[in-house]
Amino acid sequence: MQALHYHEYFNRKNEVHNRLSLTKATNTISRVQAVGMGDRVCEDLCNLMRPGEGLLVGSFAKGLFLVHSECLESNYIASRSFRVNTRPVHAYVVVPGGKTCYLFELKAGKEVIMVDQKGKLPTAIVGRVKIETRPLILVEAKVSISRTTNNTIYTLLLLFQNSFVI
Repeated sequence: MQALHYHEYFNRKNEVHNRLSLTKATNTISRVQAVGMGDRVCEDLCNLMRPGEGLLVGSFAKGLFLVHSECLESNYIASRSFRVNTRPVHAYVVVPGGKTCYLFELKAGKEVIMVDQKGKLPTAIVGRVKIETRPLILVEAKVSISRTTNNTIYTLLLLFQNSFVI
C-alpha cells in the first residue's frame, strides 16, 4: 500500500507532460489604484521554480493570473525561486484535482499546482505560508478571448501587494 501511495505522488509530481487548457487572451491593464492595507499571503514552496513559472491565482473562476515566482533578482531582493508572493487572503489558488482553495487555507504539506506560460502543470508542496499586512493595489484588466466565431471581453479585478518586486 505504501509503494502505491508513492507511485501516485510521483505521477502527480511529474505531470509536466500534462497541459492546462489555456485560452489565449489579450490583456490590457485599464486601471491601477491604491486601495489601502490588507492581509496578503506569501507561499514558500518545497520546489524551486524557473523563469516563467508560478501559481495561478485569482478572484473569479472566469480568469486566473499567472503570479510569477521570485526567481528573478532585482535591486530590491535576492532571488528566492521557491517563493510566490500571491494575493490577499480571499483569492483562490489552483490545487490538484482541478480544484481551487482560498489562499488563507494553505498550510505546510498541502499540494498546489505550479504552472508556466506554456501550461505545464507539475505539483509542488507548500513548505511555509506567511500572512502579513501590506499596502494593496487594485489592478483592472480587460481580457479579450478569441473564439472561432467571436471575441469575448471580460473585466477582471485582482488585488496585488503594492511592492517593488511585483
